[in-house]
Amino acid sequence: MSQYASIFDFVTLGLMDKATKNVNDATINQFLIKAAGEINTFLRKANYVLPLVGVLGTDETPSTGFPDEIIDANVCIARYRFMVRRGFVPDDHDLNFRQTFDDCMAFMEKVADKDVILDIPVGPATSDTSAARVDTKPKRDWNLVNDEALS
Repeated sequence: MSQYASIFDFVTLGLMDKATKNVNDATINQFLIKAAGEINTFLRKANYVLPLVGVLGTDETPSTGFPDEIIDANVCIARYRFMVRRGFVPDDHDLNFRQTFDDCMAFMEKVADKDVILDIPVGPATSDTSAARVDTKPKRDWNLVNDEALS
């Protein structure tokens, strides 16, 4: 599973230490990983080559090599999901969290629709080859079925 932002990025760009008090780094990391998965759906739609190439930071260093917009989006989505999970109701309190999240998702939609072009490689358009293949027995001749067989 990929991720674009580190614990350092989350604390620096997202939430102060005070907001993450009594939460271990592994928990925050899970929010970052899930947020990166959401980002990948937008990037895949725009045919960007995944995984993106960059260096994930640590709890003491920032991530580098990934586009800043992607690092910011990773933090923004993770921060919002983290706060909601902790019981924060964005529509009743600080609307800044909700507005920032909405802006981030709107930006990612623009990326997916190719209205915004990121400075990362784009691959050729691919067909969906992940669909399951189904093989069945030859067609039955239902005309041969008589009323006795159905009773």
